Amino acid sequence: MIEEEGQSVEREYEMIKTDIPILKKPKIVGTIDLSTINARIRPKKKSRAELQQELQEQQIARTTLKEELREKRKRKIEEEKENLAKQQVVELENVAFGQAVKKTGLKVFLTRLFKRG
Repeated sequence: MIEEEGQSVEREYEMIKTDIPILKKPKIVGTIDLSTINARIRPKKKSRAELQQELQEQQIARTTLKEELREKRKRKIEEEKENLAKQQVVELENVAFGQAVKKTGLKVFLTRLFKRG
């Protein structure tokens, strides 16, 4: 019964029935021994010798990688030094060319240059 503004109103509720079958308990056909499954899936424990060998291999890999990086850095530095030396040589040649042209004049310098070759 619900009261609204001093009046009482009666509401009736209907029950709705559904046709859902009631499930029976599942039938157990067999069992699984989980301990045997886990033993086969998990890797075997490594012995102390295997762990030490693996550690040595990792250390060797690290040292070779470090050596390779050092070599790459050395090569890069050497290349940069060579490039810098080449640039300096070109700049010196340009300066020498400019000074020679100033002393003798462009026509004279070019004629002497081509007579040599």
